[in-house]
Amino acid sequence: MVIIIAESALAYWRTPPAIRDLELTPDMLGPEMMPPRDIQRRLRCARRNDGAVIRALRERILTDLKGIPLPITVVTDETQRRGTDPIVTITKSCPDSIGPFAVDLGNGLFVSSPALALAHLAQCVSAAHTMHLMYEMCGLYTLFRPTERARCAERLVATGTPMTPAAYCDATGARIPYEEDARDSLWGPCTDRRKAENSLWKRPPLISSEALAAELMQIPAVRGITKARSLAPFVLDGSGSPLETTMCLLEFLPAELGGEGWEIPDLNRVVPLTERGRTVLEGDHLVADQLWADRNCLLEINGQEYHGGREAFAKTSARRAALEAMGYVVREITYDQAADLDKLDTILTSWAEALSLRHQPRARAFVQRRAQLHAALFSIPGIHGNPAIRRPGW
Repeated sequence: MVIIIAESALAYWRTPPAIRDLELTPDMLGPEMMPPRDIQRRLRCARRNDGAVIRALRERILTDLKGIPLPITVVTDETQRRGTDPIVTITKSCPDSIGPFAVDLGNGLFVSSPALALAHLAQCVSAAHTMHLMYEMCGLYTLFRPTERARCAERLVATGTPMTPAAYCDATGARIPYEEDARDSLWGPCTDRRKAENSLWKRPPLISSEALAAELMQIPAVRGITKARSLAPFVLDGSGSPLETTMCLLEFLPAELGGEGWEIPDLNRVVPLTERGRTVLEGDHLVADQLWADRNCLLEINGQEYHGGREAFAKTSARRAALEAMGYVVREITYDQAADLDKLDTILTSWAEALSLRHQPRARAFVQRRAQLHAALFSIPGIHGNPAIRRPGW
């Protein structure tokens, strides 16, 4: 048994199915897309002492594993040749105990489930980063950072207008179901105001927060499991972007962890437009980032792409006008406001008053914890403008 784990497993789950399932051949790469020489040699030439791991991976580097940066980290119970290899890092371990928490990819190769991947990752990243990853797994987005071979596949995949999930909750607050046979087709890249694709993709949730917490309780003792179990209860379903996740952690974590401890709303919930609302905004509904339905109040979290032109500004203004025409109390925040702790403190205080939410007393200990949480959230590698820990490479 060979199991892909940790960061390599996360990269697998972040790879869009259309890109993952496209089979590349060396002829399709072209001279400019060929890998470094050491990888070329390893893919081209089999060795007599190659073990099961190398054999399992070599033929799939250009197929379903193309989104995973090399070397791929695995655990195995096979007797393997040790040493440095450009395509695989073998962690000496017995995978039998974690086998039930791995997904079968065929031919003796498995990948860690999202929960198992998070358990392994928790040992090497901060608590804030771990919760961010958990929100991503349970949310409507993923951060896909393509390898060079995945970029090649991306160019070959037919482009069009993807049917991506726009909401997590329907108008009643119930989770919107995503049909299993359609989940793979509900992936699509997001674009910024210049229509340039970035690393953010929309997709249905990989797992629910309830299922995540339950599976973590069943996973046996692996490094990071205690930390992952302690953080899972604070994860919410349905976040739509990294900034939405960051704001959720600042708003809804308990004060002991640096959050405001506010009452939990519905995330990305459908709000039907009434007749008054439709006089301002076209359509029959919109989606609220955070909605407290019993209080008729909501929060809109506007990322860096907002107000990038007259059209975007007009659309955002019309959304707010339509909501207020229907009697909702609306508050908005932008990335720049959230990133500045002093501005954020003023905004959160005003929201607590306007939305009748708990106002956390600004005791010295709380202020320190919140500053630490804020700094940790806005320094996570790969989001909020921070560089990733390593480049995906070929």
